[in-house]
Amino acid sequence: MRNNKLIIIWMIVLLLLIGVGIFAFAWKQHFNENTNKAIAVVQNGEASVVAVDGTPYGFEGQREINVGETIVTRDAEVLLTINGDFFVWVKKNSRLALKAFNETNIDVSLDNGAAWYMHVNSSSSQQFMLETPLTKTIPDGTKLFVTYDATNDESTTLLVQGSAIVKDEFSSIELSPVEKTLRTENNGLRIVELSSDDKQIVNSQLQKDYAILLAARMQEISKYGVALNIIKGKYNLSDKNIEGVIQQIDRGEVSVDDLIKRSPVPIPNIDRLLAFTNEAKQTLSVQKDFANSINSTQ
Repeated sequence: MRNNKLIIIWMIVLLLLIGVGIFAFAWKQHFNENTNKAIAVVQNGEASVVAVDGTPYGFEGQREINVGETIVTRDAEVLLTINGDFFVWVKKNSRLALKAFNETNIDVSLDNGAAWYMHVNSSSSQQFMLETPLTKTIPDGTKLFVTYDATNDESTTLLVQGSAIVKDEFSSIELSPVEKTLRTENNGLRIVELSSDDKQIVNSQLQKDYAILLAARMQEISKYGVALNIIKGKYNLSDKNIEGVIQQIDRGEVSVDDLIKRSPVPIPNIDRLLAFTNEAKQTLSVQKDFANSINSTQ
């Protein structure tokens, strides 16, 4: 009986993997149906968009962002998703403009506040650049945090994962993970130590990133309602059972390769599926390192 129940759970996981693959494909299609799109989603509040002609428009929920428009946050955070691969969390009290968006380049400009960047699909041919009035950051990796304090004319870039080049008009620095640059009006670009606040911010954002990745997959499973609910009811399985298996996959306790081999049908868009799975695993690993770093300094 125990083996039968285990087999059923594994079959649900296979259904989940197929669902995630379809989700990734549908998500990609949503942002890339002949034309690429940048979609801004407001998190818990209201933000505004300043159009190219300077007209501000308040919005809740989600809205497409066009080149030349500026996102202005107040008490809300805004998640900007570009082409389904690039994610920029625009933090509270920030201004971020989409300066360029084409087949080869994506350029966003942070005029005030803070933004967290994450890239899921490392095979993308588009080069991303995040500018402030003082610096230009070109990441070759998945996670970094950029701030610009307009009052004090001060810009920082904190690389969390991957690599990045930070430039000003005089010099450039190639960052390694867990390195931070500072550029002020009167002082050149330089590497500085991470503060305890930096570590807390990164740790908190990593937890949020993983929670979103998990919630997105669980939401997709719910779309397979009828068949999935019959199986869950018959074998007394809950969403927590399924969520637990996802977390086991992300922690490396269950092999994705084995599940793919056991799948009774081909899994659509497998490369994107693996990219999202790898991102979840890496997010957990980096979050653990930062959590340990915080604990060791307390």
